Amino acid sequence: MKGNNNIIHADNQANELLKSIELAKYASNSSSLKTYIIELTPELASKILACNYKKQRSISYSRVKSYVGDIKAGNWTLNGDTFAIDKNGELINGQHRCRAVVESGMSIPAIFIVGLDTMAFQTIDQNYARTTASILKMLDVPHYATVSALITLIMSFENHGKIIGEANGTSYRSTTSEIRDRYNQSPEFYAKCASIGILFQKVSSKTGFTGTQMAFVASLFPASDHDKLELFCQRMNDLNWTGMEKCPIKTLYRLIDSMRDQKMLAVYRINMIILCFHCFKNDKSLSFGSVRWKKDYLLELR
Repeated sequence: MKGNNNIIHADNQANELLKSIELAKYASNSSSLKTYIIELTPELASKILACNYKKQRSISYSRVKSYVGDIKAGNWTLNGDTFAIDKNGELINGQHRCRAVVESGMSIPAIFIVGLDTMAFQTIDQNYARTTASILKMLDVPHYATVSALITLIMSFENHGKIIGEANGTSYRSTTSEIRDRYNQSPEFYAKCASIGILFQKVSSKTGFTGTQMAFVASLFPASDHDKLELFCQRMNDLNWTGMEKCPIKTLYRLIDSMRDQKMLAVYRINMIILCFHCFKNDKSLSFGSVRWKKDYLLELR
């Protein structure tokens, strides 16, 4: 780095970058690229946003909020993802990060490239983004995809106080750092919940019931119940009912099958699982016609 005069670390780094942006606007042939590693302050981010490319996509405020959370939590790191300024001195990549710096009121380390062709913005973010699940996989987290979906659902529930919508019921955008940190608090617990969800998914595939829903149910019960919950799922897979009349395992199996094509709130499906497992755990029968699960809040039967 020492031999590259385009990488600026001095106190005048902001002025050097702004000067380069300004020169790009008036240069007759701005073909050379310049690179700056700087501390992006809220003041500088605001000035750069004033040079935002006019055809940029609309700001996603959920993404900005996510970035602000990472910055304030101290989870923002220099990862090589650059801010891009075209040869006309306009910002073509980095508007969400700049906005997050302004809204957080905090500085972040940043790499800027100045002098790109304007049409380069068309190729930005065209490749698949690295998902949270793929990052958890790199960290050797078992059942990484289910763990990621599970913790997102848990945090959505904690954020709203209830399960929202259909499918998995998630409407909360968790950051990779939040999910990773939550997992690290109790890795064995979350991995076990995810494994139970995967076991359940074998019988619930394409029914509207998901492995994430079952993993979420597992997270509601103490770890001491997980072996029995695992047995519950295994016996459902094997069609191995209990000897009692109105077996709760068979009841859930019939509920899943009868509602295969129905749209339904995720909380209803989760409540069915909670109710059936509660009865199995306590050796109680459960009628197929029971509608006690039809609540817009989680049943508290544990």
